[in-house]
Amino acid sequence: MSQRAKPKELAPRGFTLIEMMVVIGIIAVLSAVVVPNMFNFSDTGRQGAKDQEKGSVQTALKAMMSTRGIMTLQARSAPANSYNAWDTLPTGAKAEVLESYLERSPTDYFYCWDGMGNITQQDETPAACP
Repeated sequence: MSQRAKPKELAPRGFTLIEMMVVIGIIAVLSAVVVPNMFNFSDTGRQGAKDQEKGSVQTALKAMMSTRGIMTLQARSAPANSYNAWDTLPTGAKAEVLESYLERSPTDYFYCWDGMGNITQQDETPAACP
């Protein structure tokens, strides 16, 4: 009987320290590039939402003024604070509750406007109107 030579069993092999350090270095470089960009995108999104809401409130003011035939409103200006609940404002001759012109009330931001219905200020918290 002839004996065949058994093939060598390969011992389990792990990663070397150098290989691990290279992988960790690559991950660190990628995360250094990606993470700051993620924060920029979220800031851009927040600013876009703020601009969109301002446009919606401005459009609602103009639509209410147009529908009701209003030429001027009582300005929301000094010494008043900015406003975000539209169940009673704006006031003025023939003014109507603005809430029916908006998708939701109160809004996320606070607003001041002039007598022509133009938004003059947008704040994240109530602030004095100019």
